[in-house]
Amino acid sequence: MSWIGLRDASEGVLSAVGLGHANRGPAPDPDSLLVRDPWPSALTLCLDTDGTLRLLMRHGAQHLSRELATDLDTFENVVQITYSWDCPARHGTLSLYLPDHGKLFQTEVSAPFPLSMRDATRLMADHFLCKTDASLHFAALSDDIEPAGPMPSIGENATIETPKGQKAIETFRPGDIVTTLDGDDAQVRWAGSHLLPARGRYAPCLLRAPYYGVTRNFLVGQDQRLYLSGSNIEYLFGKEEVIAAARHLVDHRAVLAVDSRPLTVRYHHILLDRPAVIIVNGTPLESFDVRPLLGDPGVLRHSILRDLPPELRPMATDLEIPVLHGFEALTLTESARA
Repeated sequence: MSWIGLRDASEGVLSAVGLGHANRGPAPDPDSLLVRDPWPSALTLCLDTDGTLRLLMRHGAQHLSRELATDLDTFENVVQITYSWDCPARHGTLSLYLPDHGKLFQTEVSAPFPLSMRDATRLMADHFLCKTDASLHFAALSDDIEPAGPMPSIGENATIETPKGQKAIETFRPGDIVTTLDGDDAQVRWAGSHLLPARGRYAPCLLRAPYYGVTRNFLVGQDQRLYLSGSNIEYLFGKEEVIAAARHLVDHRAVLAVDSRPLTVRYHHILLDRPAVIIVNGTPLESFDVRPLLGDPGVLRHSILRDLPPELRPMATDLEIPVLHGFEALTLTESARA
């Protein structure tokens, strides 16, 4: 199933059959485990001012504590925290990812405690018993082990340019060939998709035709970067080409933040044999950026690329095109409106 709970400042929902699916069966036992436990329980996740992420749990008379040290020195950053557990395997993982900096911190959690459906309901849907900080964008709960690190990329209804013409993104398989912006061929090393809560930095942006060369509207993740070039780029930034995150290009015309949305969104990814710019629905986009993952095998095995054979990992990971900061991209969008 995957995602069964979602909570943000305005709502909280838990569905034992999965978000967005009608529940036609009997209600689940509130004491059934997410791997039967009527004991008192508690779960706390907190991020200290020194950048230390702390996990505290209570399960009956037992207590669990785990710390993850990071180099986070300012709370102006967006952070994505992931806690996953496999109780039969007596193993868990606590991760913190900084999407603005491409940094992923991770530590192992031995003998993690299980949660009951009663716990899950309190976490997701009880705003009285379960408190959250005002800075929390959203929290979500899955009944599967979810990967950590960079994920959102390109939504459905997208086609990619290949030597044989356009090909739907969901049909790509390892070994397929795509045509890059410079006319070269690049090989697909891995292809996959992932369902994510449509909230926070996982919420999509809509790229609209005919702006940026888009031939048909489609969704991308907020951190998916677009390739930009031309005289205006050189005039504004003194560079022939740049890339910029979709969220920094939101102007309510060419790029829209999707506010009216379902609970979840499916993103597709294709990993190439090298970083490249690919043509998606007519517009050039950066290929799947996995730099935070490939440098650490310990991190890689908990990511979306956990099943990627070592021999298929690309040797080069840097596209070597300047990335616009948010304030720089704002200059670009304002000049386009002038």
